[in-house]
Amino acid sequence: MGTDETIVRWRWVYGYDEDPPGGFVFGDMALQADGVLQWRTGDSPWSPFPWWPGEKDPQRAEGILRSRGYELHPA
Repeated sequence: MGTDETIVRWRWVYGYDEDPPGGFVFGDMALQADGVLQWRTGDSPWSPFPWWPGEKDPQRAEGILRSRGYELHPA
């Protein structure tokens, strides 16, 4: 993960039942103070979230992720 301070961390679940063959994926996300969102699945290495707009506010960040179908839980 990056060297910037993590301000919030979530465990996430994403269901893609509408995309054949369907299923779920899950992992961890960490929002950093500089607005970078890091993520990983399982024990994979942390990497920047591909489409993240750089939101730094944890509540707005959570809203963006939930609006995209991510279920979030405090880590």
